Amino acid sequence: MSDKTASGSYMNHEPKRSKSTMVIVVVIILVILAVALANTKNDSNSDFLDQPATDTSDESASDDGESLLGVMYDYINPFEWQHQERAIEAVSSLADNQILNYGIVADPNNPSVRYFSTSVIDEEQEEILLSVYRYNSSDYTWVRLYRQTYTKESGTLIDAVTYPILHVIGYEDGDLILLAQDIEDYPKLCADPYLTPDSPSTALITMSTEDPYGGFVDYTLSDEAERLALARQEKCSPLDF
Repeated sequence: MSDKTASGSYMNHEPKRSKSTMVIVVVIILVILAVALANTKNDSNSDFLDQPATDTSDESASDDGESLLGVMYDYINPFEWQHQERAIEAVSSLADNQILNYGIVADPNNPSVRYFSTSVIDEEQEEILLSVYRYNSSDYTWVRLYRQTYTKESGTLIDAVTYPILHVIGYEDGDLILLAQDIEDYPKLCADPYLTPDSPSTALITMSTEDPYGGFVDYTLSDEAERLALARQEKCSPLDF
């Protein structure tokens, strides 16, 4: 019998696909979908992975286009920061046993960005490693702005402070306001860090976030910073500690 139709043309008989071929195609599609889903899940969970840090000894610490203007004369203590443990765990990849010093300051241009300092004390070698970090809690990226090791014998951060700890206590137009304090100096309870530089072993200094290794500069207390510091000191109670 002829395969011609009534119009005289031949019918096009396509070979039927086997069941095994269809199964293979379905499996391949499922594998592709699974890989795509895994990648999507990894992207959505990227917030839970702290990004590798960089040191800024050879590069600018500021982001292109980022505004540096603004002031912040307030700070919080480590126990008040919900990202304290996560941040310390992240930066420990650069040095073990880092202690988060009091003084964590929000960037006035981006509340998700915090600045803080850490110290690692080696009592046997009588040396201390100081680091200053910028940490973004919105995406968990971070960078070490500054690092330096000081020894009890030869290390001098500034003339007044020979064996220092740094506390980040403010931000002013791209500069971090730091309290440099001798490790053996213990301020009185409720003594506001902005008002303690009368001590011979403490000093208020600034560090540029754009050029952290450009050198420390003495900080002159602004009227607003002094007003806020006096208010904090009057409100403070030794029972808070």
